[in-house]
Amino acid sequence: MLNEPVGALDEDLGRAIDRAQRLSRVAAARYGASFDWDMSTDQFVDVLEDAIRAQPASHAPRQMASALPAA
Repeated sequence: MLNEPVGALDEDLGRAIDRAQRLSRVAAARYGASFDWDMSTDQFVDVLEDAIRAQPASHAPRQMASALPAA
């Protein structure tokens, strides 16, 4: 749970950058330090597996689809 904002989103990239630059760098660094490569990689692979399972069999990459356990 975040106690203060650590980033900014806006359809206008310039506005997002301006807002983000006014935020606490310490808070952003602390938030970023709460993640690690193992967790990031696991999350990425999970999303890929979900996306592959959601594809019709005719569209799924054969090498990856055959390596995944059945849902």
